[in-house]
Amino acid sequence: GVNVDGVILTKSFLIDENNRIDLPKEFLDLPTGTWMIEYKIENQEVWEKVKNRELNGFSVEGIFKYNI
Repeated sequence: GVNVDGVILTKSFLIDENNRIDLPKEFLDLPTGTWMIEYKIENQEVWEKVKNRELNGFSVEGIFKYNI
């Protein structure tokens, strides 16, 4: 994996019955509990690769702490 500058997380949520109505129609059939994330791409080189279908996905990595 490679870290990329200019790609900013703008939204993160789980689909539930309250927010499902606001989803684009392509995502309406996803199950409740699906994790949705939205990024803003300010890096023009990366954006061009996305538009040209050279990039079509990415990984999300994190450090998580469970409070039980």
